[in-house]
Amino acid sequence: MLGLDPGTAATGYGVVEQAAPAGTRRLLECGVVRTEASAPLERRLAQIYDAVAELIARHHPAAVAVESVFVHRNVRSALVLGHARGAALLAAAKADVPVSEYAPAMVKKTVVGAGAATKQQV
Repeated sequence: MLGLDPGTAATGYGVVEQAAPAGTRRLLECGVVRTEASAPLERRLAQIYDAVAELIARHHPAAVAVESVFVHRNVRSALVLGHARGAALLAAAKADVPVSEYAPAMVKKTVVGAGAATKQQV
């Protein structure tokens, strides 16, 4: 499973494998894809696409989990985040890997046990 937290400046990822016994998981790789802030948006999206495509090619995940868009107050931020998500979703689609989307609070609750956890806790 490849998990993605997309963003145009930083896209976080984690690759997890289902291990024996059933129900246990093992972290294979995690990190952050950082794009250059001064680069045009289309170049940043190409970097995200290329990085996600490379992760998929290297790990051959059975599925990709992507954090869904969270809109609080800044609609522009949500729109830009949508671009980053689109680049990641395209990489998965081109590799014919199924995608599931999860709300940020659900991801935090699953990983940390609290839906209001901070990024540092996750």
